[in-house]
Parts: sequence; structure tokens; C-alpha cells
Amino acid sequence: MKSILFFILLLFMPLLANSQQRKERRVYYVDCTYSMKQLGLWDDVRENLKRAICNVDDATTDLIVIPFSDCKTVHYPLPVYQRFATEEGKKELCDLIDNLKCDKNTQTIHNIPLQDFFKNRVDFSRVTYMFLMTDGKNESEQEKFNEGLSSWQQKYGDKHVYGFYVMLHKEAKSSTVEPIIATQSHLWKVESADININLLRFETKAVFNIRNEKYIDIPFYGNPSGLSINAQFIDCSLYKVRKSELNAGKLRVYIEPVANNGLATLPNEIEIPMSICISGENKYTFLVTNQVDVMCKNEKEYTLKVSVR
Repeated sequence: MKSILFFILLLFMPLLANSQQRKERRVYYVDCTYSMKQLGLWDDVRENLKRAICNVDDATTDLIVIPFSDCKTVHYPLPVYQRFATEEGKKELCDLIDNLKCDKNTQTIHNIPLQDFFKNRVDFSRVTYMFLMTDGKNESEQEKFNEGLSSWQQKYGDKHVYGFYVMLHKEAKSSTVEPIIATQSHLWKVESADININLLRFETKAVFNIRNEKYIDIPFYGNPSGLSINAQFIDCSLYKVRKSELNAGKLRVYIEPVANNGLATLPNEIEIPMSICISGENKYTFLVTNQVDVMCKNEKEYTLKVSVR
């Protein structure tokens, strides 16, 4: 009996592993040049950052706060304040943020935090987010920064790595930077001094068996309040989505064959991309997962459905 149970456990081990929630890392780069204080942003930005950190409710999330200015100051190499999002860890980070200082006689060089992120902060075992928070235009290394941004999709377009260029003031708007961001997947611009962004993320893999299932449940992370979520297969003539709805922390997607497709005409197994779209009033909600790959099966088998809680 024990050997049978052990065999069953081995059989479903990959499925159980894939069902586990991928942990997160959030990296916040804070512009500490003196213009932050001159423009009246310094106190508000620090309070907004503390609120964003306190709102992280998964204690396993890796939080990193990195103040930056140019390399002429004591802020080079960059100081790194890193804690897990426990209550104690979040309090320690908030205390550190309270004690951050603006540097006089410094330049705004966005390439410094960008290269630090590329070289030191990406953790491919986690979902990694970068927030580059700045109040002004580059004063040096503009071409290097543009080249770095232009490589974002090549580096991370198919990875769980996402970036936000947070323009804290109108001075941060750029006719060269913004078009580059618009062409890169997994990279967005935010025009706000409030970094408390709602990140909506879905698991990117799902399995459906037409023989014994009517729907799949796709776990999501983030707050969907006030949003409508729609799922549809992309360029598929075999299966269609009948409807999709939120259900207890998951997106429940009902799937059926396209009319006139009997079970005998469906392949035993095919992976089909499914697009996810949101609509609603909250412009500071970002859908960082817009596609889920669904393995559609047509097999007589027992399916183990595992829920991530």
C-alpha cells in the first residue's frame, strides 16, 4: 500500500510543484537628488513609498529599497536596504526611508540604477519588479540609459521580470524615453508621485481535460476590485471560452469545443495561448500577465486539481 501511495506521489509531484505560488521581489530605486526637495516631492514620495511597502501582504516578498544619485556622492556604490515583508521587516524599511537624505550638488543619472538592476537585482526564481522613481531628466549618460531600456524586452520579455519608470514630476517626462518604453513588453511608465501601484498577476500555465472538466481555475495575485476580466483563446479553431468569472481568488474560465468539433476530432493534447484583458476605472492597476498557456487534453484520465490558497 505504501509503495502505491509513493508511486502516486511521484506521478503528481511535477504538478504539485508547478502549482506553488512563485514568490516576489520588489526593488524600489528612490531619486535622492536635491531637486526632489526643491520641487516639494521629497516628503510625499517617502510617505507613498512607505504605504506601498506596508500594503505588501505576503511576508515572503523580498523588498529592496535603493536610494540613488550620481557617483560623485556617498551614494556610490549604491546602498541597499533589504528586508522580507514581515511586519518587523516592513517597519525597519519604513524607518530607513524616514532617515534618507537628499544630496546637494548632484546629478540625476538614471543609468546608475538601471545597470544596478541588470547586474545585481534580478532573481529569476522570483517574480521581480523594478520601480525607478525619479523627478527629472537625465543629466548624464542619457544614451547609455536609452540603450539599456531598449534591451529590456530582449532581456526580460519572456521572463517574470517587470519594470516601471515612475515619473514623479512633469520634469521627468521625456520625448526619447517614453517611446522606448512603449515598444518594450514588461515595461511601463507611471505618471504619479504615488508608487502604491496595484499589480495584477496570473499563473501562466494551466491544464484542461475536455473529458472530465468544464472549467479551469487560474490563480491570480493582486486586487481585482472594480475591474472586469476577460479571457479568450488566441487564434484557436478547436476550443472556445464560453465565459470567465472571478471566483475566490481565481479566474474561473469555462471551456468547450468549437461547434461541430466532436471529441473524436480533437487532438489528444494541444497547448493554446489564452489572452487576459482587464477594463475598469483604476488607471494605477497594471496587468503584468496578459497571456496564459493552456494545455488542452482529450484523454481518458484522472485529473488532479490543485488549488493554490
